[in-house]
Order: sequence, then structure tokens, then C-alpha cells
Amino acid sequence: MKHLWLLLLLVGTFAIAMTDTKDDLVKLDHEWGVANLKADKAALEKIYADDLISVFAEGIGGKAEMFEGLEPAADTNYETSDYKVMMLGDDTAVMAHNGGTGDAAYRSLHVWAKRGGQWTVVATANIPASN
Repeated sequence: MKHLWLLLLLVGTFAIAMTDTKDDLVKLDHEWGVANLKADKAALEKIYADDLISVFAEGIGGKAEMFEGLEPAADTNYETSDYKVMMLGDDTAVMAHNGGTGDAAYRSLHVWAKRGGQWTVVATANIPASN
């Protein structure tokens, strides 16, 4: 019986830690979105992995392409919904969510990796949402 309680305690602690990690990643995604709208290159440098793979309407690129044409937006309100986060281990996660509104609505898919104790985006793809 003692071992059962210990097992339940460990499983519960692991589940709480995973929930905290998912919440942290959603928060990081929001920070990324706001930094992008503000064209905050210093913040984005920390979020994007050096070997980032990005897929967007213009093609496939990397970190450098994510900065091309980066300009501050008039509206820095970053709206997202329907987050789904799947942990693939302690240091890798896949995230999907909806973003934007109206004609600017889109869907995103990101792969996050924890490197050197910091979560970074290693792959990202965005597609327009059909309304």
C-alpha cells in the first residue's frame, strides 16, 4: 500500500509539472506574438532557435527570413485561442492554435525545444484560416 501511495504521488507531481510546462509555453507563445507585433528583434532572437525552420506563404525559410520585412504593427493586441500542446518528452513540445481575427485569422503549428534551459521555437508554420 505504501508503494501505491508513492506511485500516485509521483504521477500527480509529474502531471502538475506537465501542466505548468504547457502553461509556460502558452505564455511564451503570447510573448512571441506581442514581440512580433512590436518588431522587438531582441526578444525574437531569444525565442527563435538559430536552426529554426519556418513555413509561410512565401516559402520555406529559417531564422533570417522571420526577420525580413519585420515592422511594428499599429495594433499590438495579440489574440489567440484553442491552444493544443502535446509534450513529446521533457524538452520537446508541439503546439497548435488559432490566431488573429477576420481576414487576418490564421492557424499556427510550432515545435518548441528546451535548449540550455530555455524554450525556443525550432519549427513553425502558419496558414490562413478559412472563415
